[in-house]
Amino acid sequence: MELTEKPTETEKDINEEDKKIEVLERRGKELRKKKIKTVIDKVEYTELHKTVKKKRRARTRRKRKEFVLNILEQRKGPKEAQKNRNKKKIAQMKDNNGKKTTDREEILEICKTFYKSLYEKTVPTPTNTRMQSPDTDDVPPFTKSEVRKCLKDMRKNK
Repeated sequence: MELTEKPTETEKDINEEDKKIEVLERRGKELRKKKIKTVIDKVEYTELHKTVKKKRRARTRRKRKEFVLNILEQRKGPKEAQKNRNKKKIAQMKDNNGKKTTDREEILEICKTFYKSLYEKTVPTPTNTRMQSPDTDDVPPFTKSEVRKCLKDMRKNK
């Protein structure tokens, strides 16, 4: 959905439904903080809890049904549906200014700019490729007698 488009009826319903669930959850939290002193509070809390669970279940079923219908309209099979459903998605991301965004396209753009700037940076290469440790002195080369002695001390066939 773009910013210029108006939300469709189903999107309005979804947003209203989510808001209703949030209100019910807040009321339940208030009752819990109140420590449920009376029987009326206990009954109200249990009823709220039941309705919240039912509404969540209905919302989940509706979303799952919409997802399956969308996959069927695209003429894709159950493997494709399962693959898309199990994919991990980034819910929100902060941009360079620290502003959080939840829009998929904006998240993609933030990732693009991050990796673009990351790989554009050049690391200066050192001119001296041979590194010497500071505590080693110049070691003289091996002499022929040292090599012969080591070969003689070795076991046979090694």
